[in-house]
Amino acid sequence: MRILPHILTTITILLTSNYNAFCENLYRDFLTGFSDISQYENAENYILIRNQTNQQIFETHTFELNEQNFTYQIRLKTENNNIKYKLLDNNINMQYGIVWNFINNENYSLLQVSQKEDWANDDILKRRYLLIEIAEITDGNKKDIFTKKMFNEVSYDNEYNSIKIQHHNRKTTFYIGNKELHTIFKTEELSFTPHNNVGYTVSPNSCIRIKRIQFESSPYKISMGKTGYNKHQLDSLFSKSFDPLEGYWTYLDRNMNESKGRLGGKYRIAIVKENKSYKILYIEGADMLPYYWEPYTVKGNLIETPFKDHYDLEWIHAEKGTVIDESYAEYTDRILTFYFPKYETKIRFYRE
Repeated sequence: MRILPHILTTITILLTSNYNAFCENLYRDFLTGFSDISQYENAENYILIRNQTNQQIFETHTFELNEQNFTYQIRLKTENNNIKYKLLDNNINMQYGIVWNFINNENYSLLQVSQKEDWANDDILKRRYLLIEIAEITDGNKKDIFTKKMFNEVSYDNEYNSIKIQHHNRKTTFYIGNKELHTIFKTEELSFTPHNNVGYTVSPNSCIRIKRIQFESSPYKISMGKTGYNKHQLDSLFSKSFDPLEGYWTYLDRNMNESKGRLGGKYRIAIVKENKSYKILYIEGADMLPYYWEPYTVKGNLIETPFKDHYDLEWIHAEKGTVIDESYAEYTDRILTFYFPKYETKIRFYRE
């Protein structure tokens, strides 16, 4: 989907910008350029944010995260900010990070990276590290969720690190690293607003260069195929129907090549006529990945053909992918048979 280079909200034009990016996937790097999603692209096609103000700078992109698995990752490094520090490296004390659930500069969630040093009596004994903080900011008040010092497997000064958030089936994992990503924190406690402003932030007297931004999303498996049907509605509908296919069906038996396919469960299903096709609804019986399946979720479709009691079959397998290849169904005397030639399998259901 096309990225719309439209600034939705600007609290302080130079300090906070937000771009509409409603899409399932986003990839930008120094080869593609960032001009359509950032006001900080430099002449070399990188994002360069040099914060010489006394306020935090934010740049975010709006993504649809309602009932979504997603991954957001950026690769960036700090640079000299042309600010002179006596006796200190110019890059020490720089702070930057990624933000989500961003509303304004006083309400957001944050993974912040601070470049630090442990000082002893001289430079020989000093140790550099990154201080990683995950926090929620509400009305300007900070609530710490997680803190960690990282001395190894991360870079300092003018070398790149990657930061990644991965949210999968309501579990959130944070990663950071230079050459490889390393898990730093896992939680099931975080929530994400549906229209979510996700991006990056740079603290005062800090400078970052971003070379890559990636975003990918997909619906929660458990949310895929949900319908508005319920038991009362189906019972009422079936009691008035004279269609031989409409009603509840229960697994009878199977004939399958076990080396090519695996039975996801001895399903009980319901079939409902919708226009010129039939919706197959899952009721119960999943053995494989049962937590993906809730009652009245779409299990497939039967599409009418010119031939009596013969239907093209679209079947949703246990992992919620679609099986289409030459699959079909036949109805004979209260028995419904699903054929999957590619997998040398047929499954029979009987009408209740």
